[in-house]
Amino acid sequence: MTKQPTRVVERIGMTRSELETIEHDILRRRHVERYAIVRQFVYGRVVDCACGVGYGTWLLAKNPDVTQAYGVDIDADAIEAARREFTSPKIEFLQGDLATTKLDKIDVLVSLETIEHLPDPADLFRFAQQAGVREVIVSFPSKKTTHYNPHHLWDLTTSDIVDLFAAAYVPIRTFDYTFDTTFVHLAALDRVGAAPKRFSVKR
Repeated sequence: MTKQPTRVVERIGMTRSELETIEHDILRRRHVERYAIVRQFVYGRVVDCACGVGYGTWLLAKNPDVTQAYGVDIDADAIEAARREFTSPKIEFLQGDLATTKLDKIDVLVSLETIEHLPDPADLFRFAQQAGVREVIVSFPSKKTTHYNPHHLWDLTTSDIVDLFAAAYVPIRTFDYTFDTTFVHLAALDRVGAAPKRFSVKR
């Protein structure tokens, strides 16, 4: 018979440095996990907007349904690092912004934790239209962040994203992750003629 400990250890000893290291690791893992979550929804020709150093584009391209993946980022150093580490026969990295990058016949646009950084979030919609995107997957903070993160320009809601894309896309799923991230998945309207008239409550 195994002897049970006479004292239960209820407190975890930790230095400030250890704590900061753990928190940093959690944040890095969440970035990877977001891509791992949406990978199941991508197919065909995929574009990863604001791809950074390319790890997310690589994860998306691992889905066998993906035939070509493009990673786009405005930062030249990030694209150089992506090309060095994550290029493959079906991955291409492009340096540029949403206004100057030209792609066409894109099946899925992925934009994770980016739209809140854009001075004009409608740039993402215009890029999707220009690239003939069939489906859009966007994630953003589900809580208010502009008061402590100087890089976040907007506090967005699911309704904001749906309204932003409403002229050409409809939501097909929304879900939250770890209580601080919201995902919105939209698909293109296959309608000929005038855009649908949408009701909105005037405030």
